[in-house]
Parts: sequence; C-alpha cells; structure tokens
Amino acid sequence: MRIAGVLNIVITNLPDVAAGKQSLDVVAEVHRILLQKIPLNSIKVCFHVDAGNCDCGKPRPGMLLASAQEFSIDLGKSFLAGDRWRDIAAGQAAGVFLSAADTASSDQGCRSGRSIRLQRRMS
Repeated sequence: MRIAGVLNIVITNLPDVAAGKQSLDVVAEVHRILLQKIPLNSIKVCFHVDAGNCDCGKPRPGMLLASAQEFSIDLGKSFLAGDRWRDIAAGQAAGVFLSAADTASSDQGCRSGRSIRLQRRMS
C-alpha cells in the first residue's frame, strides 16, 4: 500500500493503560512489531478512559483530524476500517469513507450482517 502512495495509520483507543490493566511497555512492544511487520506510517493512540471526556479518543474524530493535519490528508478521499461503533462514529464525524467489518466483538452497534459495507458520510 505504501508503494501505491497510500498512507496507513492506525487509530486506536487503549484505555486499559490508564486504568492500569495493561502496561505501556507491552503496548510499545506491540507497536514496534506492527511497525516492523506492516507498512504503517504511524500509530495514533488515545490512552484516556471513556470518562476522561477527551477530544482525541474515538468516537470523537480528534486522532483522525490530527493525523490529517500532520500528514496533509484529504479526509474526504480517505478510508477508515473499523469493527466498533466508536470507529464508525469517529469516521462519520471526520467525513471519511467507512468500512464496517462484522466481528465477534462484544461491542454493540457495529454489526453489519456478514458483509463489509462501504458508506459515505451523509451531510
């Protein structure tokens, strides 16, 4: 994908670090391996817990908007793939094309049957 001029950026919420359920060292090692094995341009993380009411964590579009500014990305020509309602809500708020994958996740609100749907933000 990088060869085709496509930027690949991971946008993730990791509240378990702030909650003390996961160590930052483990997260850093996972990110190091991901960056080594997958052609990623960046990994953006929100460590806040949902109750933190931050602007960066999904479902808010803060990490998407910051990435767009940092990498000069036209969000209207960008895709976001997600499997949780927070992913989809953040993508809708940022105005990107969305791919919602049906997973066995216990997270409610993003079940798409057995297919992947592409949709455009409705204004």
